[in-house]
Amino acid sequence: MLHWPGLITPQDGLESKNSKTRVVCMDEIAAIVDRNGPVVYRASAAAPAAGSRPASAAAGDNVMAAVAKLVAERDTAVRAACLGVIEVLYCIEGAGESAGA
Repeated sequence: MLHWPGLITPQDGLESKNSKTRVVCMDEIAAIVDRNGPVVYRASAAAPAAGSRPASAAAGDNVMAAVAKLVAERDTAVRAACLGVIEVLYCIEGAGESAGA
């Protein structure tokens, strides 16, 4: 995700104390991932330098880690929105190759 100074990204809302803000931000993250696919949360196709990761991969990992942490929230709306993001990821990635083997 791109971040311009002065603009708020959906990731910023995940840290909010307001549960409605977190729900709306997770819904937006799910929509962005659904619309743009794995490019949002995966590393770029360019090979990184030895021992380093591309900035896009680090940003995607941070967003998905923040979403995953919210699975343990008490608020049911936040948990449901979090599982919605995970559902979109699962639809894109699938169960993996080990399911049929």
